Amino acid sequence: MPRKKNNSVRSYYKSLVKNLVRTDGPISRIALNKLTGMRPASITDVTKELLKEGIIKEIGYESSKRGRRKVLLDINRDAGRVVTLDFNSNRILGLGADLKLGICYRSRRIIPNYSGKDEIIKIMKDILHEIIESPPVKIAPVLGIGIADPGIVNENTGISILTTQMKGWENVPIKDIMESEFGYPSFLESDTRCRLIAEKHLGAGKMKNDILMVELSSGIGAGMMSEGKLFRGSRGSAGELGHMMILENGPYCNCGSRGCLEAIASSRAITRKLQEAIKSGATSSLSKVSHGDISKIDINMISQAAEDGDKLSLQIIEEAGRFIGEAIANAINLLNPEIVILTGDLLSFGDYILNPIEGMVRRQALSYNTKDVRIVLAEVGEEAAAIGMAAVVLDKVFHTPELRHQGENGAQ
Repeated sequence: MPRKKNNSVRSYYKSLVKNLVRTDGPISRIALNKLTGMRPASITDVTKELLKEGIIKEIGYESSKRGRRKVLLDINRDAGRVVTLDFNSNRILGLGADLKLGICYRSRRIIPNYSGKDEIIKIMKDILHEIIESPPVKIAPVLGIGIADPGIVNENTGISILTTQMKGWENVPIKDIMESEFGYPSFLESDTRCRLIAEKHLGAGKMKNDILMVELSSGIGAGMMSEGKLFRGSRGSAGELGHMMILENGPYCNCGSRGCLEAIASSRAITRKLQEAIKSGATSSLSKVSHGDISKIDINMISQAAEDGDKLSLQIIEEAGRFIGEAIANAINLLNPEIVILTGDLLSFGDYILNPIEGMVRRQALSYNTKDVRIVLAEVGEEAAAIGMAAVVLDKVFHTPELRHQGENGAQ
Protein backbone atom coordinates (compact mmCIF):
# COMPACT_ATOMS: atom_id res chain seq x y z
CA MET A 1 0.00 0.00 0.00
CA PRO A 2 1.48 3.41 -0.96
CA ARG A 3 2.25 5.74 1.90
CA LYS A 4 -0.05 8.67 2.43
CA LYS A 5 1.58 11.93 1.44
CA ASN A 6 2.38 14.28 4.28
CA ASN A 7 0.80 17.51 3.08
CA SER A 8 2.66 19.71 5.57
CA VAL A 9 6.03 18.35 4.42
CA ARG A 10 5.09 18.70 0.77
CA SER A 11 3.89 22.24 1.40
CA TYR A 12 7.20 22.99 3.11
CA TYR A 13 9.27 21.79 0.14
CA LYS A 14 7.06 23.61 -2.32
CA SER A 15 7.53 26.83 -0.36
CA LEU A 16 11.27 26.19 -0.11
CA VAL A 17 11.69 25.65 -3.85
CA LYS A 18 9.53 28.65 -4.71
CA ASN A 19 11.58 30.92 -2.47
CA LEU A 20 14.92 29.60 -3.74
CA VAL A 21 13.87 30.20 -7.34
CA ARG A 22 12.90 33.75 -6.32
CA THR A 23 16.11 34.55 -4.44
CA ASP A 24 18.67 32.51 -6.42
CA GLY A 25 17.10 32.35 -9.88
CA PRO A 26 17.77 31.75 -12.67
CA ILE A 27 18.54 28.30 -11.26
CA SER A 28 18.49 24.73 -12.57
CA ARG A 29 16.64 21.78 -11.06
CA ILE A 30 20.00 20.11 -10.36
CA ALA A 31 21.11 23.16 -8.37
CA LEU A 32 17.82 23.07 -6.44
CA ASN A 33 18.47 19.41 -5.67
CA LYS A 34 21.89 20.27 -4.22
CA LEU A 35 20.57 23.19 -2.17
CA THR A 36 17.54 21.40 -0.72
CA GLY A 37 18.61 17.76 -0.51
CA MET A 38 15.31 16.80 -2.12
CA ARG A 39 15.09 13.82 -4.43
CA PRO A 40 15.21 14.64 -8.16
CA ALA A 41 11.71 13.20 -8.62
CA SER A 42 10.38 15.49 -5.89
CA ILE A 43 12.07 18.50 -7.48
CA THR A 44 10.42 17.59 -10.77
CA ASP A 45 6.98 17.25 -9.16
CA VAL A 46 7.21 20.50 -7.21
CA THR A 47 8.55 22.58 -10.10
CA LYS A 48 5.90 21.12 -12.43
CA GLU A 49 3.24 22.27 -9.96
CA LEU A 50 4.75 25.75 -9.64
CA LEU A 51 5.04 26.06 -13.42
CA LYS A 52 1.39 25.09 -13.81
CA GLU A 53 0.39 27.73 -11.24
CA GLY A 54 2.40 30.34 -13.15
CA ILE A 55 4.56 31.25 -10.16
CA ILE A 56 7.82 30.21 -11.81
CA LYS A 57 8.80 29.85 -15.46
CA GLU A 58 11.46 28.26 -17.65
CA ILE A 59 13.66 30.92 -19.23
CA GLY A 60 16.22 29.04 -21.31
CA TYR A 61 19.29 26.91 -20.78
CA GLU A 62 22.42 27.12 -18.68
CA SER A 63 25.52 27.44 -20.85
CA SER A 64 27.57 24.26 -20.71
CA LYS A 65 30.43 22.82 -22.78
CA ARG A 66 29.82 19.28 -21.59
CA GLY A 67 26.74 17.13 -21.17
CA ARG A 68 23.10 17.97 -21.45
CA ARG A 69 22.25 21.63 -21.00
CA LYS A 70 20.22 22.38 -17.88
CA VAL A 71 16.88 24.21 -18.08
CA LEU A 72 16.86 27.37 -15.97
CA LEU A 73 13.96 28.36 -13.73
CA ASP A 74 13.12 31.86 -12.54
CA ILE A 75 10.30 33.55 -10.67
CA ASN A 76 7.53 34.92 -12.86
CA ARG A 77 7.70 38.63 -12.11
CA ASP A 78 4.04 39.03 -13.08
CA ALA A 79 2.73 36.33 -10.74
CA GLY A 80 2.05 38.97 -8.10
CA ARG A 81 2.45 42.55 -6.97
CA VAL A 82 3.45 44.27 -3.75
CA VAL A 83 2.51 47.82 -2.82
CA THR A 84 4.68 50.00 -0.59
CA LEU A 85 4.84 53.48 0.91
CA ASP A 86 7.70 55.60 2.22
CA PHE A 87 6.54 58.61 4.26
CA ASN A 88 7.67 61.53 6.37
CA SER A 89 6.13 64.82 7.49
CA ASN A 90 6.73 66.42 4.06
CA ARG A 91 5.76 63.80 1.49
CA ILE A 92 4.51 60.28 0.83
CA LEU A 93 5.95 58.15 -1.97
CA GLY A 94 4.13 55.02 -3.12
CA LEU A 95 5.19 52.20 -5.44
CA GLY A 96 3.69 49.12 -7.04
CA ALA A 97 6.37 46.47 -7.67
CA ASP A 98 6.57 43.06 -9.31
CA LEU A 99 8.19 39.95 -7.86
CA LYS A 100 11.65 40.95 -9.11
CA LEU A 101 11.44 44.46 -7.59
CA GLY A 102 10.61 46.05 -10.92
CA ILE A 103 8.57 49.22 -10.44
CA CYS A 104 5.30 49.22 -12.36
CA TYR A 105 3.53 52.22 -10.79
CA ARG A 106 4.51 55.34 -8.86
CA SER A 107 2.58 57.91 -6.86
CA ARG A 108 3.83 60.88 -4.86
CA ARG A 109 2.08 63.44 -2.66
CA ILE A 110 3.58 66.55 -1.11
CA ILE A 111 2.38 67.49 2.39
CA PRO A 112 2.78 71.29 2.65
CA ASN A 113 1.88 71.56 6.33
CA TYR A 114 1.87 68.53 8.60
CA SER A 115 -1.31 68.63 10.67
CA GLY A 116 -1.28 65.30 12.47
CA LYS A 117 -1.42 61.55 12.06
CA ASP A 118 -5.03 61.36 10.86
CA GLU A 119 -4.18 63.42 7.78
CA ILE A 120 -1.13 61.27 7.01
CA ILE A 121 -3.08 58.02 7.38
CA LYS A 122 -5.85 59.32 5.10
CA ILE A 123 -3.33 60.24 2.39
CA MET A 124 -1.63 56.86 2.81
CA LYS A 125 -4.93 55.07 2.21
CA ASP A 126 -5.71 57.27 -0.81
CA ILE A 127 -2.34 56.49 -2.42
CA LEU A 128 -2.62 52.77 -1.71
CA HIS A 129 -6.11 52.66 -3.27
CA GLU A 130 -4.75 54.52 -6.31
CA ILE A 131 -1.86 52.08 -6.75
CA ILE A 132 -3.89 48.91 -6.14
CA GLU A 133 -6.52 50.02 -8.67
CA SER A 134 -3.97 51.06 -11.33
CA PRO A 135 -3.87 48.83 -14.47
CA PRO A 136 -0.20 47.76 -14.08
CA VAL A 137 -0.93 46.50 -10.56
CA LYS A 138 -4.41 45.08 -11.17
CA ILE A 139 -3.12 42.53 -13.69
CA ALA A 140 -1.73 40.38 -10.85
CA PRO A 141 -2.80 39.53 -7.30
CA VAL A 142 -1.53 41.87 -4.58
CA LEU A 143 0.48 39.76 -2.14
CA GLY A 144 1.08 42.37 0.53
CA ILE A 145 1.47 45.99 1.60
CA GLY A 146 4.58 47.49 3.18
CA ILE A 147 5.15 50.80 4.98
CA ALA A 148 8.66 52.26 5.41
CA ASP A 149 8.50 54.35 8.59
CA PRO A 150 10.79 57.29 9.52
CA GLY A 151 10.79 56.50 13.24
CA ILE A 152 11.05 53.65 15.71
CA VAL A 153 8.96 50.63 14.78
CA ASN A 154 7.99 47.26 16.18
CA GLU A 155 8.14 45.17 13.05
CA ASN A 156 6.57 42.17 14.80
CA THR A 157 3.40 43.96 15.92
CA GLY A 158 3.36 46.43 13.04
CA ILE A 159 3.12 49.38 15.41
CA SER A 160 4.86 52.67 14.61
CA ILE A 161 6.20 53.51 18.07
CA LEU A 162 7.47 57.05 17.62
CA THR A 163 8.95 59.53 15.20
CA THR A 164 10.37 62.66 16.81
CA GLN A 165 9.86 64.67 13.61
CA MET A 166 6.06 64.26 13.60
CA LYS A 167 4.18 65.62 16.58
CA GLY A 168 1.53 63.26 17.92
CA TRP A 169 2.81 60.27 15.94
CA GLU A 170 3.06 57.64 18.69
CA ASN A 171 1.99 53.99 18.89
CA VAL A 172 0.18 54.06 15.54
CA PRO A 173 -1.06 50.52 14.65
CA ILE A 174 -0.13 50.75 10.97
CA LYS A 175 -0.40 47.02 10.29
CA ASP A 176 -3.91 46.76 11.75
CA ILE A 177 -5.06 49.95 10.01
CA MET A 178 -3.92 48.78 6.57
CA GLU A 179 -5.12 45.20 6.94
CA SER A 180 -8.53 46.44 8.08
CA GLU A 181 -8.76 48.82 5.10
CA PHE A 182 -7.41 46.57 2.34
CA GLY A 183 -7.48 42.96 3.56
CA TYR A 184 -3.90 42.22 2.44
CA PRO A 185 -1.05 41.14 4.74
CA SER A 186 0.67 44.36 5.82
CA PHE A 187 4.16 44.96 7.18
CA LEU A 188 6.15 47.77 8.77
CA GLU A 189 9.88 48.49 8.81
CA SER A 190 12.27 51.38 9.50
CA ASP A 191 12.87 53.48 6.37
CA THR A 192 16.63 53.53 6.94
CA ARG A 193 16.73 49.73 7.11
CA CYS A 194 14.63 49.62 3.94
CA ARG A 195 17.17 51.85 2.18
CA LEU A 196 19.92 49.54 3.35
CA ILE A 197 18.05 46.53 1.92
CA ALA A 198 17.63 48.34 -1.42
CA GLU A 199 21.35 49.13 -1.53
CA LYS A 200 22.16 45.50 -0.68
CA HIS A 201 19.96 44.25 -3.54
CA LEU A 202 20.58 46.92 -6.17
CA GLY A 203 23.22 49.44 -5.16
CA ALA A 204 26.39 50.16 -3.21
CA GLY A 205 25.92 47.23 -0.82
CA LYS A 206 26.02 44.46 -3.43
CA MET A 207 28.40 41.65 -2.46
CA LYS A 208 28.81 43.17 1.03
CA ASN A 209 27.64 41.52 4.25
CA ASP A 210 28.70 43.87 7.05
CA ILE A 211 27.22 47.26 6.24
CA LEU A 212 26.54 50.49 8.11
CA MET A 213 24.13 52.84 6.37
CA VAL A 214 23.70 56.39 7.68
CA GLU A 215 20.83 58.64 6.66
CA LEU A 216 21.53 62.37 6.89
CA SER A 217 18.37 64.41 6.41
CA SER A 218 15.92 66.26 8.66
CA GLY A 219 16.46 63.24 10.88
CA ILE A 220 19.60 61.15 11.31
CA GLY A 221 19.50 57.38 11.61
CA ALA A 222 21.43 54.24 10.80
CA GLY A 223 20.75 50.78 9.44
CA MET A 224 23.08 47.90 10.19
CA MET A 225 23.67 44.57 8.54
CA SER A 226 25.91 41.88 10.06
CA GLU A 227 26.82 38.75 8.11
CA GLY A 228 24.14 39.65 5.59
CA LYS A 229 21.35 39.96 8.17
CA LEU A 230 19.65 43.08 9.48
CA PHE A 231 20.43 44.03 13.06
CA ARG A 232 17.36 45.41 14.88
CA GLY A 233 18.20 45.06 18.55
CA SER A 234 16.03 43.51 21.28
CA ARG A 235 13.15 45.97 20.79
CA GLY A 236 13.68 46.90 17.17
CA SER A 237 15.10 50.36 17.85
CA ALA A 238 18.76 49.75 17.00
CA GLY A 239 20.28 52.38 14.74
CA GLU A 240 19.14 55.61 16.43
CA LEU A 241 22.46 57.27 15.59
CA GLY A 242 20.77 60.68 15.61
CA HIS A 243 20.19 60.34 19.33
CA MET A 244 23.82 59.70 20.19
CA MET A 245 24.90 62.49 22.55
CA ILE A 246 27.70 64.41 20.83
CA LEU A 247 27.66 67.88 22.42
CA GLU A 248 27.27 68.08 26.17
CA ASN A 249 24.71 70.73 27.16
CA GLY A 250 23.97 71.27 23.48
CA PRO A 251 20.57 72.27 22.09
CA TYR A 252 17.50 70.30 23.06
CA CYS A 253 16.43 67.52 20.73
CA ASN A 254 12.83 66.62 19.90
CA CYS A 255 13.39 63.44 21.92
CA GLY A 256 13.82 65.54 25.08
CA SER A 257 17.58 65.06 25.51
CA ARG A 258 20.32 67.62 24.87
CA GLY A 259 23.21 67.55 22.45
CA CYS A 260 21.91 64.71 20.23
CA LEU A 261 23.55 64.48 16.81
CA GLU A 262 20.17 65.14 15.17
CA ALA A 263 19.81 68.39 17.15
CA ILE A 264 23.18 69.73 15.99
CA ALA A 265 23.86 68.28 12.53
CA SER A 266 20.59 67.42 10.74
CA SER A 267 19.29 69.57 7.88
CA ARG A 268 16.87 71.21 10.32
CA ALA A 269 19.68 71.91 12.79
CA ILE A 270 21.91 73.42 10.10
CA THR A 271 19.07 75.62 8.84
CA ARG A 272 18.24 76.73 12.38
CA LYS A 273 21.89 77.57 13.16
CA LEU A 274 22.18 79.72 10.05
CA GLN A 275 18.93 81.53 10.81
CA GLU A 276 20.02 82.22 14.39
CA ALA A 277 23.46 83.42 13.30
CA ILE A 278 22.02 85.83 10.73
CA LYS A 279 19.47 87.07 13.25
CA SER A 280 22.36 87.78 15.64
CA GLY A 281 24.12 89.91 13.02
CA ALA A 282 26.37 87.46 11.18
CA THR A 283 27.05 88.28 7.53
CA SER A 284 25.73 85.88 4.90
CA SER A 285 24.59 86.03 1.29
CA LEU A 286 21.49 84.18 2.48
CA SER A 287 20.13 87.43 3.90
CA LYS A 288 19.88 88.80 0.38
CA VAL A 289 18.75 85.55 -1.23
CA SER A 290 15.91 85.21 1.28
CA HIS A 291 14.97 88.90 0.77
CA GLY A 292 15.39 89.49 4.48
CA ASP A 293 12.93 86.75 5.47
CA ILE A 294 15.30 84.22 7.04
CA SER A 295 12.40 81.84 7.76
CA LYS A 296 12.45 81.04 4.02
CA ILE A 297 16.01 79.69 4.14
CA ASP A 298 16.09 76.00 3.21
CA ILE A 299 18.66 73.32 2.50
CA ASN A 300 18.77 74.06 -1.25
CA MET A 301 19.50 77.74 -0.63
CA ILE A 302 22.23 76.83 1.86
CA SER A 303 23.79 74.41 -0.63
CA GLN A 304 23.90 77.09 -3.31
CA ALA A 305 25.30 79.65 -0.86
CA ALA A 306 28.10 77.25 0.06
CA GLU A 307 28.83 76.68 -3.63
CA ASP A 308 29.05 80.46 -4.06
CA GLY A 309 31.57 80.68 -1.21
CA ASP A 310 29.36 81.97 1.61
CA LYS A 311 31.67 81.72 4.64
CA LEU A 312 28.94 81.33 7.26
CA SER A 313 27.28 78.49 5.36
CA LEU A 314 30.61 76.74 4.81
CA GLN A 315 31.52 77.09 8.48
CA ILE A 316 28.26 75.62 9.76
CA ILE A 317 28.27 72.80 7.19
CA GLU A 318 31.85 71.88 8.09
CA GLU A 319 31.02 71.85 11.80
CA ALA A 320 28.03 69.56 11.15
CA GLY A 321 30.29 67.28 9.11
CA ARG A 322 32.74 66.96 11.99
CA PHE A 323 29.95 66.05 14.41
CA ILE A 324 28.58 63.45 11.98
CA GLY A 325 32.09 62.06 11.42
CA GLU A 326 32.56 61.68 15.17
CA ALA A 327 29.33 59.67 15.46
CA ILE A 328 30.21 57.47 12.48
CA ALA A 329 33.70 56.86 13.91
CA ASN A 330 32.11 55.65 17.16
CA ALA A 331 29.78 53.38 15.18
CA ILE A 332 32.69 51.96 13.15
CA ASN A 333 34.61 51.17 16.35
CA LEU A 334 31.53 49.41 17.71
CA LEU A 335 30.36 47.53 14.60
CA ASN A 336 33.45 47.08 12.39
CA PRO A 337 31.60 47.31 9.03
CA GLU A 338 33.30 46.71 5.69
CA ILE A 339 31.45 49.62 4.08
CA VAL A 340 29.63 52.77 5.23
CA ILE A 341 26.89 53.99 2.89
CA LEU A 342 25.70 57.60 3.21
CA THR A 343 22.32 58.82 2.03
CA GLY A 344 20.07 61.86 2.56
CA ASP A 345 19.55 65.55 1.85
CA LEU A 346 22.83 66.67 3.41
CA LEU A 347 24.75 65.02 0.60
CA SER A 348 23.66 67.96 -1.58
CA PHE A 349 26.51 69.81 0.18
CA GLY A 350 28.98 67.55 -1.62
CA ASP A 351 32.60 67.69 -0.50
CA TYR A 352 31.84 70.58 1.86
CA ILE A 353 30.31 68.02 4.23
CA LEU A 354 31.89 64.78 2.99
CA ASN A 355 35.49 65.92 3.58
CA PRO A 356 34.99 66.80 7.27
CA ILE A 357 32.99 63.59 7.79
CA GLU A 358 35.73 61.40 6.33
CA GLY A 359 38.48 63.42 7.99
CA MET A 360 36.93 62.97 11.44
CA VAL A 361 36.32 59.26 10.82
CA ARG A 362 39.97 58.71 9.90
CA ARG A 363 41.11 60.65 12.99
CA GLN A 364 38.68 59.23 15.55
CA ALA A 365 38.08 55.59 14.55
CA LEU A 366 40.65 52.92 15.31
CA SER A 367 43.05 52.72 12.39
CA TYR A 368 42.69 48.92 12.33
CA ASN A 369 38.93 49.29 11.84
CA THR A 370 39.21 51.93 9.11
CA LYS A 371 42.07 50.36 7.17
CA ASP A 372 39.79 48.72 4.62
CA VAL A 373 36.43 50.36 5.29
CA ARG A 374 35.03 52.46 2.44
CA ILE A 375 32.70 55.43 2.87
CA VAL A 376 30.50 55.65 -0.22
CA LEU A 377 27.32 57.33 -1.40
CA ALA A 378 24.04 55.47 -1.84
CA GLU A 379 23.20 54.58 -5.44
CA VAL A 380 19.51 53.65 -5.53
CA GLY A 381 18.04 57.15 -5.10
CA GLU A 382 14.89 58.64 -3.57
CA GLU A 383 12.80 55.49 -4.08
CA ALA A 384 15.24 53.32 -2.10
CA ALA A 385 13.09 53.00 1.03
CA ALA A 386 9.97 52.01 -0.91
CA ILE A 387 11.97 49.53 -3.04
CA GLY A 388 13.64 48.06 0.05
CA MET A 389 10.21 47.75 1.67
CA ALA A 390 9.04 45.79 -1.38
CA ALA A 391 11.91 43.35 -0.77
CA VAL A 392 10.84 43.06 2.88
CA VAL A 393 7.25 42.25 1.87
CA LEU A 394 8.42 39.61 -0.61
CA ASP A 395 10.64 38.00 2.02
CA LYS A 396 7.67 37.89 4.40
CA VAL A 397 5.10 36.47 2.00
CA PHE A 398 7.54 33.94 0.49
CA HIS A 399 8.96 32.94 3.87
CA THR A 400 9.42 29.21 4.29
CA PRO A 401 8.20 28.20 7.77
CA GLU A 402 10.42 25.91 9.80
CA LEU A 403 9.54 22.23 9.50
CA ARG A 404 9.43 20.52 12.89
CA HIS A 405 9.86 16.93 11.63
CA GLN A 406 12.01 17.18 8.54
CA GLY A 407 12.68 14.27 6.30
CA GLU A 408 11.78 14.25 2.68
CA ASN A 409 10.33 10.75 2.77
CA GLY A 410 7.10 12.20 4.13
CA ALA A 411 6.66 14.11 0.89
CA GLN A 412 6.80 11.04 -1.33
